[in-house]
Amino acid sequence: MNPPDFFIDRSLGQHIVSEGLRQLSLQIHIHDQLFPQNTLDEVWIPYVGEHGWAVFTADSKIMTRPIARNALRAKKIPLFIIKSRKKLTGPQYVEIIKKHLQTVKILASFVPPPFIAKLTLNHIGFEWLGSLEDVDME
Repeated sequence: MNPPDFFIDRSLGQHIVSEGLRQLSLQIHIHDQLFPQNTLDEVWIPYVGEHGWAVFTADSKIMTRPIARNALRAKKIPLFIIKSRKKLTGPQYVEIIKKHLQTVKILASFVPPPFIAKLTLNHIGFEWLGSLEDVDME
């Protein structure tokens, strides 16, 4: 099974990360090519969910905003947060995703969303946001 397309939110910019991920053969959609820069999470999240895309973001606070968290749950979106203690460059974001690419593809393809995977250079944290009613046990 192929992974879904990925949406890059505004925290990852428009060019360097998207081009780096396209070189890894991922299908990428960029926030600022679809929405104005200041579009609220509650607008773009449902759009992403309706298209069945997964999300890459560097916005680790997205899950602290109840409207965003509820929208991610309601639209059953796989969310990948790239985290670091220091500010990263575009190539560094791509490096982290590339290091975990096989796991990202497996999670996005086979784990029923919604979930959050937090990617750092040396670790992946995982939190499933769904309920057992969402799982097809057959």
